[in-house]
Amino acid sequence: MENPMLKADIDQIRALAVKLSNAGDSIDALDVRHGASLLDAALPEGTNDATFLIPEAAAQAALAVEGAFLRAADRYRQVSTLCTQCADNLQMSDEEFGRKLNELDVRGA
Repeated sequence: MENPMLKADIDQIRALAVKLSNAGDSIDALDVRHGASLLDAALPEGTNDATFLIPEAAAQAALAVEGAFLRAADRYRQVSTLCTQCADNLQMSDEEFGRKLNELDVRGA
């Protein structure tokens, strides 16, 4: 039984791969922790306990956000790689491409 060809424009898939890779790199380049580290210098000095907790909380939040950004960037690059592989393999069927997307747990919005 012959597999149907992917019903998509290979050039468009390659263009999507480049855009996803670039988006992943841009997301990965965001430096959230640096901005959060500047918060301490911006706050007035004093003995208020809350003032001392704000920079620490901001640093912890920035670390979590940066981790989330890294995971998002990696996901963009994974899908980009999948698109490139698909475009390189003109024999890939719709079903195989769908299976590969499911392996990455990619779902439509």
